[in-house]
Amino acid sequence: RQIQIYKACGWEIPEFAHMSLILSPKGGKLSKRDGALAISEYRKMGYLPNALNNYLLRIGWSHGNQEIISNEEAIKWFDIADVGKAAAKFDMDKLDNVNAHYIRSCKDTELILVVSRYLKESFNISVEKKEKKMLMNAMKSLKQRAKSIVELTENSLFFFKRPINIDGKALKTVNKESNNRISDIIKEIEKIKEWKANKIEDIVRKFSEKEKIKLGDIAQPIRIALTGSTTSPPIFEVMEILEKKETLLRLQDFIKRY
Repeated sequence: RQIQIYKACGWEIPEFAHMSLILSPKGGKLSKRDGALAISEYRKMGYLPNALNNYLLRIGWSHGNQEIISNEEAIKWFDIADVGKAAAKFDMDKLDNVNAHYIRSCKDTELILVVSRYLKESFNISVEKKEKKMLMNAMKSLKQRAKSIVELTENSLFFFKRPINIDGKALKTVNKESNNRISDIIKEIEKIKEWKANKIEDIVRKFSEKEKIKLGDIAQPIRIALTGSTTSPPIFEVMEILEKKETLLRLQDFIKRY
């Protein structure tokens, strides 16, 4: 069909080549459930352009065992002889891994711009000077745990919302003992003058030693009270980013509500 168009227009006919067919993970016809989506949908799902480009490039062509390939490297290395003849399978898990790599490699300032857009579009949260500062301080840790921009955005939400909603898994660990420990640690935290992660950690460690408990026995309840989850960036870094006043307010909210 393309050749007929070239002939009708009197153009020189180029050499045509086709990439291998892309199948579902099970080897069948690719459906929307398997990844047959418009490019715009991948943006909404939180995939970075370079990551999607890298994955699609790698799915039908290879350069040895190289998995991460920049556009510049692809242009330099590409040879039509290396295009696979067999059908390739679309693997969302591999796409997630490639995307996670590009998120970790991305500059924090660039990620903040993207996350800010998602916060506004999905949660109606405007990133002003204060919010931007928190994201900048937290991004190094946040991006280590995210496989998509959507996940990265959701993992940052606790910085901007209070009171904190405790998720189901974390809620199962909340009890009278953990609440009592939060009440006691508040008194120690109030005494901290230099609000830095290492200074906060020193106080919490001394508290755990005095109470003859493991550090995790007090650090984890603090994490749950401040973030609503059992997983987060390093909790003492979180406390520094939230600042002293917000940290104390969240701990006090936790005691009242749970």
